[in-house]
Amino acid sequence: MGMPYPLGEGREKLIQLLTIIQYGFIAGLIFFDKQISEMSNFWRNNISQSKLKYGFLGYIAFNFIITQLSSSGAFEIFINDQLIHSKINSGQMPSMDIIFKIIRERLQ
Repeated sequence: MGMPYPLGEGREKLIQLLTIIQYGFIAGLIFFDKQISEMSNFWRNNISQSKLKYGFLGYIAFNFIITQLSSSGAFEIFINDQLIHSKINSGQMPSMDIIFKIIRERLQ
């Protein structure tokens, strides 16, 4: 059964921080627009007038970054807790023919 490949503590913390910033930006757009507009001319003149556009773009941009950081690129094949193929070690994704060959060899 597939399980997430460990990303490391530093990467996990960065993902958590970016998620907080992502939702904080959206919360700022929704709940604190007036207060931020009073403090920032840039916000008042540019962002405040297009909140929906900037909220959507900000959400998509942060989501893209978080998704890229969350991906380890791992594709590991185990049979009976023994590593049979590792994309991280080999640098290659196995074809279906290779996967079936590996499984047939191990099950004989």
